[in-house]
Amino acid sequence: MQAPHKLGSDRSFTGLLPAVVTLVSIAIVWILLGKEAAFAWTNLAFAAFAVLAFYAWWQTRSLGYLASTLYLMACTLLIAVRNGYIPGGREVAPAFSILLMVSMIFRVSSSVSASSSV
Repeated sequence: MQAPHKLGSDRSFTGLLPAVVTLVSIAIVWILLGKEAAFAWTNLAFAAFAVLAFYAWWQTRSLGYLASTLYLMACTLLIAVRNGYIPGGREVAPAFSILLMVSMIFRVSSSVSASSSV
């Protein structure tokens, strides 16, 4: 009988690199160009990540990527309302907030179901 092998702990930083780079770039834009430019940059970053998540979903048809796409799109829409890119801010913001909450629940439930099937 063979001895069980333990996996080493994963202390890799590469998975957090896009988030850290995004946060640092938002802070730099805020310092150099001001709050409004930083919110516009944040909106652009969330939109770009939403497109990347959609592409990943399109390639894999994984529920996790679909949930991430919906979550990132809801965040993008809320930031766009805050920036005034979408007219009717106070009227449409609650709908986008509900979409954000539903997408977060979907994201958590899809990651829980994926980890329980492993």
